[in-house]
Parts: sequence; structure tokens; C-alpha cells
Amino acid sequence: MGLLYRAAAGLTRMCATVAIRSSLAACGGLRSLALQEHSAKRYRSRWWFILPLTLNLLGGIIAYFAIRHDDPDKAKNCLLAGLAIFTILLLPWIIAVVFAAGLD
Repeated sequence: MGLLYRAAAGLTRMCATVAIRSSLAACGGLRSLALQEHSAKRYRSRWWFILPLTLNLLGGIIAYFAIRHDDPDKAKNCLLAGLAIFTILLLPWIIAVVFAAGLD
């Protein structure tokens, strides 16, 4: 039973591989698809988080536009980090202005 199951699973896997390869060959080939996938998702360094840490929102925006095509998740996280740091640094100023306005 186990041998028959493994043989059927292997045959199914082989048929699926052949079907995928033939459909890819019809629309440009495996090589062009692999090149497109690789160029769309390239790993970018964690050093990009230095920009939002130093320049806050502006650094997050710069990092986002610099790496958005290569690593969209890291680009989004850089933008969110810049926004979060900007908000954290801006919050005490807003509180001070509200209390200063209330004292007069």
C-alpha cells in the first residue's frame, strides 16, 4: 500500500511539473520567469533602517522610495518606523503647546 501510494504521489508530482513547465514554455519560458521573480524580490540590508532612525519621517520616505521595488516589506517597515519615531518625538511638543495654551 505504501509503495503504491509513493508511486502515485511521484507520478502526480511529475505530471504537475511537466504541466507547469509546458505552460511556462508557452508564455516565454522558465528562464525569463525566473529572472523576473529574482529581480522583483531582492534582499536589501537592514542598514536601511538607519535612515528612519536618524531623519525620522523624511528618512522613512527616502528609504521607502529607494527600496520599494526590491524589498517591499522592508520598504513599508522603514516608512512605518519613520512615522512612528516622528510621532513619538512630536507628541511631547503637542502636549506642551496644549498645556501652554490652557495656562493663559
